[in-house]
Amino acid sequence: PAPAHYTVMHQIAPGLPCMAAARQHLKLDQPFPMQAAISVATPPVVIPIDRGPAASGPSGWLFHLGAKNVVLLRVLPLRDPAQSGCVLRLLETEGRAKTFKVHAFRRPSAARQCDFVGETISTLGIDPDGGVIVDMGAYDVCELELTW
Repeated sequence: PAPAHYTVMHQIAPGLPCMAAARQHLKLDQPFPMQAAISVATPPVVIPIDRGPAASGPSGWLFHLGAKNVVLLRVLPLRDPAQSGCVLRLLETEGRAKTFKVHAFRRPSAARQCDFVGETISTLGIDPDGGVIVDMGAYDVCELELTW
């Protein structure tokens, strides 16, 4: 006889291959399934160091997106090497337009949304707390240029 979890899952989703290892990662009815998929598919990055933790603590982040339906696809260098900063490529994954903030490890002095060849679409506001205010439509892909 088939294992109990195989029998139950085969009745729920007959075309879905079900193995004991795959069963551990099957998550149904997630409010933001892309976040769940990324957490399963991307192992944590561990970088051994020879010093103790930084003054900020044992962990940290480079960028924080204030929307669970938006993922960071890439971090790119600025097109102008004389400037200091980076370009973030973002993707809205759930078909939900959203206005949110992007926080960086360093407060940006300027921010703009640009097209994929570097032309300015709009200049973005920066909150007093250092968050860049971003407005994305459903399924949008956008590039944000942050300069320090």
